[in-house]
This record gives sequence, structure tokens and C-alpha cells, in this order.
Amino acid sequence: MVAPAFAESADTAKFNQLMDRQIAALTDLCSALEPVTDKASAEAALPQVQAAIDEMKAVEEESKALGQPSDEEKQAIAAKLAQAFQTEVIDKGFAKMKVLMADMEPKCYGCKALEEALSYLVSVGEAPQA
Repeated sequence: MVAPAFAESADTAKFNQLMDRQIAALTDLCSALEPVTDKASAEAALPQVQAAIDEMKAVEEESKALGQPSDEEKQAIAAKLAQAFQTEVIDKGFAKMKVLMADMEPKCYGCKALEEALSYLVSVGEAPQA
């Protein structure tokens, strides 16, 4: 029996699972921000935003426990992220985050809790990675 040309290692599979979770959380976050147009809608979005950010933080911790990915895994992760960032939901979500956090005063329509939650993403460069 011949081994496949590329067999996914356990670590590669885990990095892929973490990336899938990270992208799903980012998509959820961006979807939650879409309807935010005033302080009341900002406050209403907060539970979904916080849940997505909590998931991103959990993925980050699990990623740290795995250690550094190989160069091959890093390339695969970068490609997967690049593809995710081309989706309309994430593209619009990042544009919305920019408006909420940089282009308006007060930030987030004055919803301090949303501003604090989103500041996590700003602190990691708006592109959390596994």
C-alpha cells in the first residue's frame, strides 16, 4: 500500500480546525456589527460580539499550546486567512469596525462596552490568527 503524497499531520489538522473556528468567529462578529447604526443597536449587538471575541481568544490560547506551525502550515494558514478576508461579510465587517472605532466620535455610538470589546481586535491588528 502506498502512502498518499500529502498526509495531514495531527498538528496540521488541529491548526486547520483552529483556523476554521477563528474564521467562523470573525464572520459571526462581522455579522453582528452589520446592523449597528446607533447606540441601542450597538448595545443589542454586544452579546454576539463578545461571544465571537471570546471564541477568538480561546482559539488564540489553544494555538499557543500547539506551538509554532511549520513553514508549510504557516503558508496554508495565510492562504486560508487571505481567502476568508475576501468574503463580503468579513470585508464589510472590517469596514464597519473602522467606522465604529476610528471614523466616529464618540466611538461605537457611545456604547463603551462595544468599544472595549472591539478594542481587543484593534490591539491585535484587526487580524487575529491561530
